[in-house]
Parts: sequence; C-alpha cells; structure tokens
Amino acid sequence: MGLFDFLKSDSKDKSALREFVNHAIPDGHSYQFVYSLYQEQKIRKIILHSYVTVFRKDDDTFYVIPISIDRGRPIGGEPFTVTAENVKKVTYSSFSKETRIHFSDKPETIVYSTMPQMLHIPGAATEQVSMSQKEEEKEYVAFIKDFSKRVQ
Repeated sequence: MGLFDFLKSDSKDKSALREFVNHAIPDGHSYQFVYSLYQEQKIRKIILHSYVTVFRKDDDTFYVIPISIDRGRPIGGEPFTVTAENVKKVTYSSFSKETRIHFSDKPETIVYSTMPQMLHIPGAATEQVSMSQKEEEKEYVAFIKDFSKRVQ
C-alpha cells in the first residue's frame, strides 16, 4: 500500500481523517478540517509535506498537524497550535490557495489550504494524492481570513 492509498476513496478518506482529528486534539469532533500540503524544493526533487489543518469558526485557536500514512491510516506528528498570541501575521492567497503563518517564536510555516484535484509533480519524493474538499475549503477560507484580521 502506498503512502496515500487511504485517500483514494473520498468518503472513506474523509472518515479516516475525521477519526484521526477526533483523537488528535481535545474535543476534535467539534472542529472542521482540510487536508493541507506544503511543497519543499530540494536539489533535483520536490518533497511534499502533508498536514491536516483543524479549525472551528470564530475560534481564536486552530491546529496544523503534520501527517504521514502507515498501512492506510493517518499518523500525526506534534500539532502546531496557532493562536492570535503566538502568531505575528497570517496571510492567505486566493490565487495560490496558500496560507502563510508567521510565528512569533518559530521560523515561518507555509500550509496549503487545499490542493488541486490531482497534483502531479515529476520528481516528487512522496506519492501524491487526489482529494475533493470544496465545501471544506470554502469554510477554511472564511475562517482564515477572519482569523488573520484578528491577528493584525
């Protein structure tokens, strides 16, 4: 089974991510989430970093959780907790669908709020994925734009 085989079936994949979010953060069932991606360019290859961005409308805290896949199940790293207090600036680009989070005490983290239906990058170091999340993206964009106003 490949790194992202669990994301090939939309409803099954969203259910697996929902279950993951429910256990990854306190009160996880009350949050929405989007699958997120960051591309890192290395010499002769592109490395894709996968995340689940977990948010709740009108909340002053959201989470960015790095994930990998083990036997078809999402496995999470340590969540980044994002609050208005630990962030200097948050920007969102409608063109690139990219969120940039500038932490007060850490290097910049870049998170894609969505990814194209099928992102194929020759030379990428990990298997790539296709996942539809139009409604989730719409909710995320409204949330992150509102959050960025509260930070600045």
